[in-house]
Amino acid sequence: MKITHICEADSGGGAMLAAAKLHKAMQKLGIDSKVLVRIKMGNDPSFLNIRENLDPLDWIDYKLRRFRNKRLKRKYRPRPMEQVGPFSTGMGSLGNALSRNLPESDIFALHWSSDLIDLLPLMKTIGKRPAFWRMADMNLMTGGCHYSMGCDHFQQACGDCPVLQNPAPDDLSQYALERKSKAFADTDPKHFHPVAPSRWLKKQADRSSLLKRFDTIHIPTGVNTDDYRPIPRSNARQRLGLENSEKILLFAAEDVNDLRKGFDLLLDSLRRLPKSLHVTPVAMGKAHSRLEGIRYLGKLDGAEALAVAYSAADAFVLPTRADNLPNVALEAMACGLPVLSFDVGGMPDCVFDGETGFLAPPEDTLMLAKNIETVLTNEALRKEMGEKCRTLMLNQFNENLSVQRYVALCEKMIEEAGR
Repeated sequence: MKITHICEADSGGGAMLAAAKLHKAMQKLGIDSKVLVRIKMGNDPSFLNIRENLDPLDWIDYKLRRFRNKRLKRKYRPRPMEQVGPFSTGMGSLGNALSRNLPESDIFALHWSSDLIDLLPLMKTIGKRPAFWRMADMNLMTGGCHYSMGCDHFQQACGDCPVLQNPAPDDLSQYALERKSKAFADTDPKHFHPVAPSRWLKKQADRSSLLKRFDTIHIPTGVNTDDYRPIPRSNARQRLGLENSEKILLFAAEDVNDLRKGFDLLLDSLRRLPKSLHVTPVAMGKAHSRLEGIRYLGKLDGAEALAVAYSAADAFVLPTRADNLPNVALEAMACGLPVLSFDVGGMPDCVFDGETGFLAPPEDTLMLAKNIETVLTNEALRKEMGEKCRTLMLNQFNENLSVQRYVALCEKMIEEAGR
């Protein structure tokens, strides 16, 4: 089987790391797998930088499309990213060049993209061949937002987008979703499957105007339980310069200041804790500004460094406003950490209230504070939850099981396409 993955970059946020992990897991099974990317930072030859093979006409087309996309965004002006998150129209500037430079494959795997994939030329090129799209968020089914945050416009036709500063019935979100609809108009549902890592995301796809005619497959994200495993806490803390007596609460995000990840909600919860409970909050990820009383680890690279950080903590807190099924939660659980979060998105898929952690109502910082206090003051409960977390990851979320599900989907699609 020859499979070509298409993803924005070979590393970066959780979506790109998930694509790379799936590719590598497929290679371990002997599958001929490669990844086309727009940004390549590593030196792995199985990741192909499409920009290295463009001819002069491709570059001209790229610059014209990039100019058009910038002009559209200037006209409609998405609100600041720190307030509403990214806005991606699915009209990647390299879209035509990508479609003209695709390698021969039995199946295509599409992943997160901001400026690489343009669905209109891509689906015209591969629409009759098997393909799936692993959705990292809601962007495939919307006119630009990555999480609708309560907006239901994606269920009809978008337009009047709250993410734009100049919303209108025929604004950029409406145009982008209509364009995606044209891209999928001639796609046979047996040749294309959206893949949802969480049950919540599958539900959104089934409700969306764009994807409801396709059979969205639920395949949970897998975690490498050999790389992400409990390390003796005293050893982990010694490596990070943390005291054994501290009660450590770990928060992690690609960008600590991302409003969606809810660091501000965590700070509010910390203020609600009893002063007698001496908690050491530790934040992992990029931070543009640093607050007194927070221990910042910065961005950690590599499973070993991450496993040390998870193992050093007593509990993992994910006060997210909206999320699919984030890698950090699964990695933390594989390292034996109970997770404290809100009942949003895909979190109920792995956080079973009272068993592998606690879920508070969305943005209920008082209840989150109570859950933090319960876990940090009850060592026996914390240990029991941590063991259940590890068992859940081994039995239901391990990487081998996940890749086997993807391979089975690929084999089924290839077989059906050949009929």
